[in-house]
Amino acid sequence: MESLLEQTYANFEVVVIDDGSSDGTLEVLRAWEQKDVRVRVVAIKHQGIIPALNAGLEACRATLVARMDADDRAHPERLERQVAMLEADPG
Repeated sequence: MESLLEQTYANFEVVVIDDGSSDGTLEVLRAWEQKDVRVRVVAIKHQGIIPALNAGLEACRATLVARMDADDRAHPERLERQVAMLEADPG
């Protein structure tokens, strides 16, 4: 979460899907949601990766979506570079 919230590109939202965790993850996510208005948590019953991904896409409000797993870290310029590349070559 920290690597996302420290991005050089700041105009984004983090949609987090909690796929029915039972280990306290949802409470941790809710704390992040309270710390930063860009974080939005969606809790669903456990159904597996594909329904979780679909729930995430459904919840997204932006035109562009960058996907990450819980154990990933983002380079500080990841979103800035990806948006610049997509804007430079929309095709």
